Amino acid sequence: MIEAAVERALERRLPDLLKANLPEPVRAPAARPVPQMGGERFVTLKEVGQRLSVHRTTLLRWEHLGLVPIRRKLPGNRTGWLQSEVDAILANLGRAQGAARRVTN
Repeated sequence: MIEAAVERALERRLPDLLKANLPEPVRAPAARPVPQMGGERFVTLKEVGQRLSVHRTTLLRWEHLGLVPIRRKLPGNRTGWLQSEVDAILANLGRAQGAARRVTN
């Protein structure tokens, strides 16, 4: 008799108990916006590596050797270059490749 009363009570309260103990749905974190400085966009290490078609280690080595400017510290433990700096890197790389073609031809 007691067992039947407990079962009836659980049947009535079980849906409420389940709803109360469910965790909040997990949402994917929103993509962090790329910071800007004076209206100019910052470009991350990954983006620069993709644009130059080089591995991130190569890019870090070039930075250490002084071939590319030093990255700037950004909020949120991030680093990056100004878009104009990346454009200058691409222009210098294009000039170097052009000079190398003239030498080999």
